[in-house]
Amino acid sequence: MGKKHSKQKEDSPIDPDLSVNQPPEEEPEERVNDNVVFDPDQIHVAQEVTVPDDVVVSYEHTDYVFFDIAIGNSFIGKIVFGLFGNTVPNTARNFKLLCSGENRNNDCYKGSTIHRIVKGFMVQGGDFTNGDGTGGRSIWGAKFPDENFYLSHTKPYILSMANQGPNSNGSGFFILMREAPNLDGKYVVFGEVVQGFGVVDVIDDTPCLDKTEFGRPLRDISIVDCGIYQGDLEN
Repeated sequence: MGKKHSKQKEDSPIDPDLSVNQPPEEEPEERVNDNVVFDPDQIHVAQEVTVPDDVVVSYEHTDYVFFDIAIGNSFIGKIVFGLFGNTVPNTARNFKLLCSGENRNNDCYKGSTIHRIVKGFMVQGGDFTNGDGTGGRSIWGAKFPDENFYLSHTKPYILSMANQGPNSNGSGFFILMREAPNLDGKYVVFGEVVQGFGVVDVIDDTPCLDKTEFGRPLRDISIVDCGIYQGDLEN
């Protein structure tokens, strides 16, 4: 995906000082257990996406973070994500600080699991409290609104927020395994895999307890470590 340079938004609605910031006041209108339902047409309808004239939509990477992944007791490799912080700074920052653990609740993806696989469509994780898609929380300790839908689900390995309806973003995420334009306007895209594609493929190929949409893996797929990625990227 090509890079387009964009100016950083200056007036972010979320205070960078987590010690004094309050969670966004807007509450989700609808809560659906995303461990049971991941039908975008049943959860909510797509929002109409209009990009303001003064906004440059950018897929430029502003930060890199990583997951070290194990299946059972076997380490299988590292996934590196590039985050689209110019276009969705709050959503990217939420994921970044849940990778580093540098937030007011010291919440972190480390030790959590990939709890759901819909083979050929997406792999889902981020629930570090319940482990099944019903829990987790944002760095502000609550759900936060959909930042915007300017970025699209255009290809495999896109990183997007899982939710339970409009404006219900927490810590849940999914990695897309194919182009899915039907998700646009419903889920906030905020990054992409830039390294470790084979690791994602191994996760996608992991057998599940059943072959329905629930997709619980037969073996634990764990994020054994995560954080800010400071190494070199493979070509």
